[in-house]
Amino acid sequence: RQYQRRVHGYVKASKLVDTAEAIQYLDSACKIYIDEEKWHLAGDAFKLLTSALCKSERYEEAVANVKRQIPGFESLDQPHNIDKSYLEMVIIYLCAGNEVSAQKVLNEANQRVTFTNSDEGQAAASLFEAYSARDPEQLSEIQKKQIFSFITTEVGRMVRKLTIRGAPKPKPTNENEEAKPADPDAATAASEFDNIDMS
Repeated sequence: RQYQRRVHGYVKASKLVDTAEAIQYLDSACKIYIDEEKWHLAGDAFKLLTSALCKSERYEEAVANVKRQIPGFESLDQPHNIDKSYLEMVIIYLCAGNEVSAQKVLNEANQRVTFTNSDEGQAAASLFEAYSARDPEQLSEIQKKQIFSFITTEVGRMVRKLTIRGAPKPKPTNENEEAKPADPDAATAASEFDNIDMS
């Protein structure tokens, strides 16, 4: 059909250009699926676009792209994919360092009974809890969850690389080991370097 040829053309073109242009092509493909209400065929194009936006650090647009697919999942009666969408939005916001927006998405998602009882819901809640508590050890355990292998590839990569901003430094492996005194010569050298006029 004509719309399928157009979509395939946009997707193919997206692989031949830089990321910025690829995003435009993929967005056009997604819009065609929305206009034609062909949600059951749209998944790959949306995932490609989300990945491209995340790689470009265009996080707000990535979240918007994930969110605009939710009506399609509702029409297809796919609550599990809606739960995945909310998990992805929480992850993207946390990776962007936007804890406030991640909390808002999580609160919205928790209005859905299916989400709170799902693996995606539990993963999102645990992830947010570890991040907000600035607990790198808890975060490290959550990042091992298999659930992150079943979401958009780039978002899955992002969550495994997620670090907590402002987290305390990890404790030494030997807690009885006393901290070594600072090297005064090194400190002096660093101070002198800072004072060099680079103009």
